[in-house]
Amino acid sequence: PSLSCKSRVFINLDDSGNATIDPQTILNSSSDNCGIVSYNLSQSTFICEDLGRVQVSLTAQDQAGNVSNVCNTEVVVNTNTFIFEFQRLEEVVLDESGQAILGIDDVILFLPGPCGDELNASFKGGELTKTFSCADVGRQAIDVVVTLNDGELFASGSLEVNVVDNIVPTAIC
Repeated sequence: PSLSCKSRVFINLDDSGNATIDPQTILNSSSDNCGIVSYNLSQSTFICEDLGRVQVSLTAQDQAGNVSNVCNTEVVVNTNTFIFEFQRLEEVVLDESGQAILGIDDVILFLPGPCGDELNASFKGGELTKTFSCADVGRQAIDVVVTLNDGELFASGSLEVNVVDNIVPTAIC
């Protein structure tokens, strides 16, 4: 038998954190002069631990017992559940020392997904906190990156906050 596989397919885990594929999911084409009687996938079920990229192999066997070449496909496993959102944060207020520290948890809210803790968030550059000072008063853009546990980019976005200084100056005479 002769096989040709798709180079990449995308699948989504269901609300229980499971997904199943069959050979037709990754098969592009197949042929054999006596007919193919069976296909064999190296992996057909996927769970939360498989999030990201998984290499899956496919083989076929014909009526005479001949086994095909192996063809491989990259299966990209995702969740189809909305699992994070940007929090609406309109103002960042400087303290008495003229600083404000914003944590990543102040701008991202993780919602429970079927796989629990499968995502990580940081500010662009990998920082978990962002510090503002008097020099930052006004509108500031904040870039946020959300990655899978293996470090692969899942999503990114930008939001704006208004950095304000509400401390009234004190005159010393």
